[in-house]
Amino acid sequence: MKFVRVVLLGLVVTGALTPIAATGSPTVSPALDTDKPFAEAGLDQTATVGDRVLLDGGGSRAASGVVSQYDWTITGPNGSTFQPACSRCVRTSFVPNRSGRYAVTLTVTDDSGRSHADTMYVDARVVDGPSVSISGPRRLVRGRTGEFTADVRTGDAELSRIRWSVDDTEIQNGSLDGPGTVSLQRSFDDSGTSILRATVRDGAGRTQTVTHRVRVTGTGVSNTDPADPELTVRGPQLLTGTAPFDATYEIAGPDADAVDGATWYDDDGARGDRPRLDTQWKAGTHQLFAAASIGPNAYPAAFDNGTRVVVDPRPQVSVNVSQSDATLTGTISASDGFGNLDSVTLYVDGESSRQWSPDSGSGFRTGFSVSLPAEQDSSQVRVVATDERGQTAAASNTAGEPEIVRSGFVNGPVDSYHERIDPDRYTAVHETVVELNGVDPSTVSPQLSSIFDYSDLRQLEAPRRHYDPDTGRLTITSEWAGKAPSSYTFSITSNQLEYDRSSFTVTNSPPEPRIEIVDEGQDSHYEGHLLRVDVSGTFDPDGDKLYFNVQDRRRNSDDPDVIGIEFDDTPGLNIIGEQHRVDLSSKLYDYWSPDITSVEEVSTGPYNANDSIRFRFETETYQLANPEYTPSFDVQFRGSTGRVIELNKEVRGSTTGPDPAPKEFDHPRYVGTVEVDASSYLDSTNPYIGLANVEQPSQSRQLVELPSVNVFERDKLQRNNVEVTDIQYMQAKKYQKRTSSVRTRIRYQSMGYRIQSSSRSLDTITIESRETRPVVVDTKTFSSRARRKQYISTHPLWSTAGTTEQQTTREVTEWYDTRHSARGYTGKKRVRTTCSGPEAYRYGGRCVPSTALDSNTQYLHRYSKKKKIHETMYVAEKRETRNQWTHHRNVNSRLIASLLTRNSDLRIGSRQYSTQWNLVKSSDETFVSNSYEDPSDVIKTMAAVKTDLQYTKVGITPPDNKLMTIRQLDGDTVFAGYKTRKEIVDAVKSGAHISTTGCSIDGSIGC
Repeated sequence: MKFVRVVLLGLVVTGALTPIAATGSPTVSPALDTDKPFAEAGLDQTATVGDRVLLDGGGSRAASGVVSQYDWTITGPNGSTFQPACSRCVRTSFVPNRSGRYAVTLTVTDDSGRSHADTMYVDARVVDGPSVSISGPRRLVRGRTGEFTADVRTGDAELSRIRWSVDDTEIQNGSLDGPGTVSLQRSFDDSGTSILRATVRDGAGRTQTVTHRVRVTGTGVSNTDPADPELTVRGPQLLTGTAPFDATYEIAGPDADAVDGATWYDDDGARGDRPRLDTQWKAGTHQLFAAASIGPNAYPAAFDNGTRVVVDPRPQVSVNVSQSDATLTGTISASDGFGNLDSVTLYVDGESSRQWSPDSGSGFRTGFSVSLPAEQDSSQVRVVATDERGQTAAASNTAGEPEIVRSGFVNGPVDSYHERIDPDRYTAVHETVVELNGVDPSTVSPQLSSIFDYSDLRQLEAPRRHYDPDTGRLTITSEWAGKAPSSYTFSITSNQLEYDRSSFTVTNSPPEPRIEIVDEGQDSHYEGHLLRVDVSGTFDPDGDKLYFNVQDRRRNSDDPDVIGIEFDDTPGLNIIGEQHRVDLSSKLYDYWSPDITSVEEVSTGPYNANDSIRFRFETETYQLANPEYTPSFDVQFRGSTGRVIELNKEVRGSTTGPDPAPKEFDHPRYVGTVEVDASSYLDSTNPYIGLANVEQPSQSRQLVELPSVNVFERDKLQRNNVEVTDIQYMQAKKYQKRTSSVRTRIRYQSMGYRIQSSSRSLDTITIESRETRPVVVDTKTFSSRARRKQYISTHPLWSTAGTTEQQTTREVTEWYDTRHSARGYTGKKRVRTTCSGPEAYRYGGRCVPSTALDSNTQYLHRYSKKKKIHETMYVAEKRETRNQWTHHRNVNSRLIASLLTRNSDLRIGSRQYSTQWNLVKSSDETFVSNSYEDPSDVIKTMAAVKTDLQYTKVGITPPDNKLMTIRQLDGDTVFAGYKTRKEIVDAVKSGAHISTTGCSIDGSIGC
């Protein structure tokens, strides 16, 4: 006997929450009206941009009476005003989306209508996390080691660790001492594209991850050159609407990061030299492809589906109308730059009057005449031109100003955005309907935008436009969602339309219970029965933290997500969010169903495939604390088609508990009979059944495999003794090109050709001849001609070699009467005497007259500018006779080169080769043959086959098995692509379709 426990799921959902400081004691001014309520918004705090800030007005109070209303408003750093997630709640939150100071004002009102406001400030700052970039090879040969370097930079916190991974598998994890570079040596064993990732983490837990694609190639060479990089062109291939048709294209693909430059080719030839191309198209069909440069090589790049770019402008239309008495007459002109004008429709007073299908898609012109009621003075005429792509243009004789018929959100309120709930719950749909009044719809483009920069706002998809030519109205639909409860206000702006404002509201969503049963019940030391429930899957769409209030909680599990509940009658569990509470006390048992403990076959076999097999099953015994709860169950089937014959609750009687104070319990269980189709056993696995609570059918506890039974497998036929009598191959007709020009090869590849083979041919052989000539091997310089002559006289291998000018740099020092720090004063000085005057002279070392003697102090300076002295040097040189190879001639024959180089004074210097590419492209035309050149050219393999169709008769014991032959199949079978004879035989044995007049009993295998 088992005590059944009900499992409760509760998920504690936490976000990046910034706690609000506790409120302090307010200081009341003597001038304060003590009868007014007192608002307390909380203490000032700091926060991080992007993190949620909690606001708590619980410290507010009323001097007399109670606080009846709370109003929160927030003024951002840019002066804009907005509301938090719940502007009327005691506790709420908001997320700062930019740095700066936010003024948060709380206004409280008491039940007498008196109010008071308090403002606190939140200073939000942007926190810089770590950054990392990877450099290293983009292509590697399989098995060859490459070096990759991560350049790591720190943010606001110290760096912690770096993690390397390849294709999501960790290969290295190490600590970081600070910013700098970290190297990784790595080789790759498998060909293809591998993703190398580096993730850095700082001490605050912030991370950044970058990726680096590595193209790994094999060492072998094939005709398709598997080492070629994977490159494509990304950009619009279809442009519609109104000129100018500006477009941007860029090289994309796994190896795009390795591209150094690109030459683009369109209808006019080559243009551009960068991986990105900005261009402007004219109407028509064009081609575009690129030759991307990676190192010295060029590789083709095109769209995934070819090289075509289509530019299809919308039609143009005009109408001239005149009215005489009761008749409208006029002319209509329509044109289409792409030549696909489909229809022209005339509307008179909103009713379709005529429609034309132009013979020419490029242009259309016609006159018309429409009779009006006699009493009608004037009419509105509107003409709509439509092309084959559905683009429209309109013209009217009474074009006025467009006006908004209605604009706003057509549903709501909605729940907070969360990827785990139904999108219909959180999607707010906005519709704007514009009465065009004859104005061309393409000229009306109202812009819907939020009036504030809501950080929690999310646009789910781009606006959709629909023009109804019958009504002349344009409808623009967009879808939005909010990640937090609030009111989101939008406005429509347009040069032609009046300003319009609308909003949608996101309300607080209740928690979403996700319940998983861990243990259906166990004895709790005679005090009651313990239910163990896992609450880890429960969440709140608003992102609020959840709490779980458990009635009679007596025992806790080691796992924090598992809750144990002791109960005597009805177990209780409440999931509590910030705004909602979900009481599961009365629904707790809806998440429970008893396990099936035994299954037995009650019908008698063996069976044919069209028979039914009956099984009887029993569940475990159980006991629920609430005797008034009456569960309802249903049987679930997997891997079979089944039916419930009966399902009954049985009670075996009473028993006594083992505690000193016995309790009387009934021990019910469920007993049922089900019926499944015998054909279910023809598959490789047996069918399964399970018991589920009808209130929560997805919470079925278990599925039990049904016992094996014996079935006559007459309907599961086998094919033996397969014989292939003929094979034919359907192949695509091929176009071939041959070129030795790299540019032409790339153009062909962009047009869909592939390289079938390539060959290298010798173009030129350079022949060099030996020349013996003296070569200067050394030189010396001398300060005089005599010294050079003396050296040459004793060194016979040396000779004169002219002169050269040698510049000698010397520092110059001079005495100055004053000190100049800028001129390099050395610190030395002297006293200098002079004998000056018209009659003064020196005699015997003395100055006469003595009064003419004068003295002054001088200072020694060293010039920072140096003086250059040019000297003529005499050169001598030493020469030796040596052999040199110089160009002799070019030849293009190996034989001629071989004959010439028999002369020992001639040799082969270099060889120049050219590459010839053979390219092939398959066409839509096909032919059938019993042979092929290349298996890749085969579109279909068609074979004539014979095989014996047999089945195994299964008895009670293996010796009773017997292989029975039905007949021989003789027919044709077809396979996509190329198949070998062995592959055909294996496919026929496995059940490939055979076209023949005979077929198996149920058509399950072939024919």
